[in-house]
Parts: sequence; structure tokens; C-alpha cells
Amino acid sequence: MLGSIKIPHVFALLTIIILVASIFSYIIPSGQYQRKEVQVGLLTRTVVIPDSFQQIPKHYSMKGVFVGDEVEGKATPVSIFGFLKAIPKGLEESADIIFFIFLIGGAFGMVKRTGTITAVIQALINKFSNSGTALTIVLMLCISIAGSTLGMGEEFIPLVPVFLYVSHKLGYDKLYGLALVFVSAEIGFASATTNPFNVQIAQGIAEVPLGSGLGFRLIFYVVVLIIAILYMLRYGRKLQQDFSNSYLAPDNVYKEDDTLAQFELNKSHVRIVAVSALIFVGILWAVQTQGWWMAEMGAGFLFIGIVASILGKLSINEATKAFILGMEEMLVGALVVGFAKGIQVALVEGQIMDSIIYYA
Repeated sequence: MLGSIKIPHVFALLTIIILVASIFSYIIPSGQYQRKEVQVGLLTRTVVIPDSFQQIPKHYSMKGVFVGDEVEGKATPVSIFGFLKAIPKGLEESADIIFFIFLIGGAFGMVKRTGTITAVIQALINKFSNSGTALTIVLMLCISIAGSTLGMGEEFIPLVPVFLYVSHKLGYDKLYGLALVFVSAEIGFASATTNPFNVQIAQGIAEVPLGSGLGFRLIFYVVVLIIAILYMLRYGRKLQQDFSNSYLAPDNVYKEDDTLAQFELNKSHVRIVAVSALIFVGILWAVQTQGWWMAEMGAGFLFIGIVASILGKLSINEATKAFILGMEEMLVGALVVGFAKGIQVALVEGQIMDSIIYYA
């Protein structure tokens, strides 16, 4: 909430934007660029032909307001029924992306169920527990890499108590422990290198070669990560010099959690990490060289989940439940893609998308 303003739920917000786009189709002049298909590596991309924009006259009618009234050679503004239809059409047109997100969530769910993620983090904590600086650098590096390559973020939420415990033992405040998780994860996610959500999916929508621009993203990731680490270490030094510098100094009560000792790295976890990393590298190679797309990548991530379940000795029921839970955690994110696509549907059907680009 911002003052007395309540921010609506993301689905409500996107629906409102679709409605606004539909209304604009009555106001903004319709027009269209000519397009052509070009081959970019293994990808066929649709591109706009420069200086080919032409305005299209609109057709208004009472029937068109309610259910649409198409007339050849004219643009028809989005009807009330068309506005409602934009959401299911957006979901339909984004089906490959939506199910890809579900499969990734399911695969991560199975990996998480084996305890591998928490065990690896706990092992790093145990190894570097005597040096706050070294532990901060190692943890931020590992978590940001997971966010940058696999799009992990919410998966680290269950580890927050572990990081609060570490922060407490090192003499830092709770904010430092929380920042170790979320600053690292969001730095990695925002400066994504191979993140399937905001790189591969976005590049697919934009019809550019998958994985292109990797060099720039790597440089950006390194620069941003260094800045974040230096900022964290600076705050840590201020706490060690005088704990009253803490933003939480008056309210930094830590309660011991006896459940934290259960995370222990074993050979099974190491094998899962090694095999999953190998498969993931194979997926990236296939995307770059073999023309893999959503279905093939989804199969690759599903394979990671199955292998992790086998190596982690999960029963079929355990693996299935973990897979379903992982998909459930991706529900909002996956459906947001479809709702957002509905905005494009409204702009395209009202033939005002090209007009907005042209006048901008």
C-alpha cells in the first residue's frame, strides 16, 4: 500500500491494462507496418520493413462495440467480447512458455525435495563460518549464480532461518542475514546470463537468437555482483565497529532454531549437483547449436528432476508430490505470462500496436 492507494493484484492490474488497451483501440489511429521473415542462424525472425507504415481507417458500429464487426480493409476496435477473449487468447498463444515454466518449477521441486539445495548451502556455511568476509563472498557468489543461470529466487526462502543463524554467529544483524539471500538472488536474477525466465523466454518472444548477448550479460553480472558484495562487506564492517550502526539495533533479537542442524551434505547431494550441472550445460549447448526450443528445454529440465529423484532415492509418490508442489509455486508466474500476452492481443487486434511504435 502506498499511503491510501492499494496496489491491485497482478492479475487485476494486467486485466485493467488490457481494458485500457482495448479502449485505446477506439482512440488511437490504426495502422500497420509491412513485415518480412529473415533467417538468423537456426531461428526464423519476423522483422519490420522500415518506412512501410500505413494508416488504416477504422470501422465503428454498435455491433462492433459488443461482439466485433470486421470489415475488409478497415480496422475494427476491440469489442467488449474481444476484451474478455484477449485473456484466454493470450494464455493460448503463450502455452509453450507457460508449460515450460511449469516443467521447470516441477523439476526444481524434485531437486529441492532431495534436500540438495539446503545441504549445499549448509556445507558452505560450515566451511567458511570463521570468516565473515569469505563466507559473504562465497554465499553471494553461489546464490547469485543460481539466480543468474537457473532463475532461482523463491527457492531460497526456506533457507532464511539458516542465514539468520549464520549472521547471528558472525556478529551481524538479522538484516545482514536476510540480505545475503535476497540481494544475492535478485542481483543474479536481474543480471541474468542463462536464466530461462527473463532471458530465454524473453528472447523467444522477441524472436532473437536464444543466448545472444551472453558476453554483455556476463560483464554486467560481474560488475553488479562486485558492487553488491562491496556494499554488503561495508555494512558488515560498520556493524563490527559499532553495532549501533545497525538499522535493526533496537530490535535485533535472535531466537535459536533447533531444526537448523538437519542439513548435512552427503555423497548423494554431491552426485545430484554434478549430474544436474552436466545436464544443464548440455541443455545450454543444445539451445545454442541444435535449435532446441521450449519443448526440448522442458524435457531437459524434466530429466534433471527425474535424475535428482533417482539419485536422492525418492519414491515415485514423493517425487510426484514434489513435482506438483514445484509447479504450484510457479502458478502465478506462469499465468502472468498469458495475461501479459493478452495486452499484445488487444493491441494487435485493434491494430494500434504499430501505430504506437510509429508515433513514438
